[in-house]
Amino acid sequence: MATSMIQPYLPELMLRSAAAGALALFVGVLLRAALVEKRGWRVVERTAALFALGSMAYALVSTPISVAYAPYLRSGLIALATLNSVFFWWMATALFDDDVVWRPWRLAPFAALSLLVALRLLGWPAANGPIAHVAQQALVLSMAGHAVWLSIAHYEADLVEPRRQFRIVFS
Repeated sequence: MATSMIQPYLPELMLRSAAAGALALFVGVLLRAALVEKRGWRVVERTAALFALGSMAYALVSTPISVAYAPYLRSGLIALATLNSVFFWWMATALFDDDVVWRPWRLAPFAALSLLVALRLLGWPAANGPIAHVAQQALVLSMAGHAVWLSIAHYEADLVEPRRQFRIVFS
């Protein structure tokens, strides 16, 4: 790609790269706490690490210019970025619902979006059609709405003051 085409986007590319690096560092800190310090690997930390990885992937693949990734790497980043809404929902559930019970149905949105991503990457035309886009957005909005509901539903009963304050910011 010619330098003159990249020049207008250079500040944005630098910020995206810095954000991706900071998110990778955050994942490293979580991994170090779990593996090196042997503090355990709680559900909140696991889901936060997944959300950080998905956010990092989104920062890298949503650039306004075509970046020359290897095709398999770009496909993986697109999949992670698309699944990030599920990771966000899982993280919010683990963070705000102390009595959460992880049941197999919580994998349903992950499976649905994974199937949609796979069909898109394989070039199936209907996966890029309006019905698929509406279905994807409805799923993402319902998970986001549930996450916001979780953040405000048990506000009064939350005894952990920093988390209680974070609920307001989160919602």
